[in-house]
Amino acid sequence: MPEPNHRPPFQITRDIAGWPLWVLIDHRTVVMLECDACHHRAAWSPGYMAKAFPAYRGKSLEWLAGRLRCGRCRSEYVRLWGA
Repeated sequence: MPEPNHRPPFQITRDIAGWPLWVLIDHRTVVMLECDACHHRAAWSPGYMAKAFPAYRGKSLEWLAGRLRCGRCRSEYVRLWGA
């Protein structure tokens, strides 16, 4: 499926964009992800984020989103929001 070329690779809701990962983990925020190309969905629990990204705990979720790829089709066009 073609990737959209009319926007930046990722979209992230403003309510979680600027927060460091450690804040999202401490507030027990689940981060939902969906690929725009293949519609694969994933949920990152606070425990998963703590184990998967220990070196990036001080980085913002927006910083990390710029480096993400879909786990299924490897597209960089992903959407993130908090649940």
